[in-house]
Amino acid sequence: MLQNKYKNVTHCIFDMDGLLLIMSKITMAIVNKYEEYILNTQCIYMSGFYYQ
Repeated sequence: MLQNKYKNVTHCIFDMDGLLLIMSKITMAIVNKYEEYILNTQCIYMSGFYYQ
C-alpha cells in the first residue's frame, strides 16, 4: 500500500483529505477533552475541593 501511494494524483489527494479529516477529528477530541477538564476543574473549585 505504501509503495504505490503516490502513483497517481487522485490517490494522493484522497489520502490528503483522509489525513486532514483524521487530524480534525483528533483536534476535536483534544478540544472536547480540554473543555471536559476545565468543567471538572471548575466543579472541583465550586465544591471546595471535596471531590478530587
